[in-house]
Amino acid sequence: MIIDNNILFSLMKPDSSASGIFELGALKFLAPDFIKSELNEHKDECQAKSGLSKKEFEQRRAEVEARITFFSVEAHKRFLKKAVKAVSDLDDAPYVAL
Repeated sequence: MIIDNNILFSLMKPDSSASGIFELGALKFLAPDFIKSELNEHKDECQAKSGLSKKEFEQRRAEVEARITFFSVEAHKRFLKKAVKAVSDLDDAPYVAL
């Protein structure tokens, strides 16, 4: 399953629906590695919405990221041109390429 930044953000809240599915453990999770930097950009907002302390949030982040296989753009760039043509929102292209 490909994880985008919205799903990653919701995984930071342990009682979210996305977290419930994530915790089942039966699926493999993949994501482009740039979403880690997006989480950094929105870290304070995500932490506040999660209801976790800063320490708990960082622990949750480490747990979540440990279960996701991250790929650099280099790993899927050969598919990016096709992905760009296939989507209406260019922000979705890296996820489609992956």
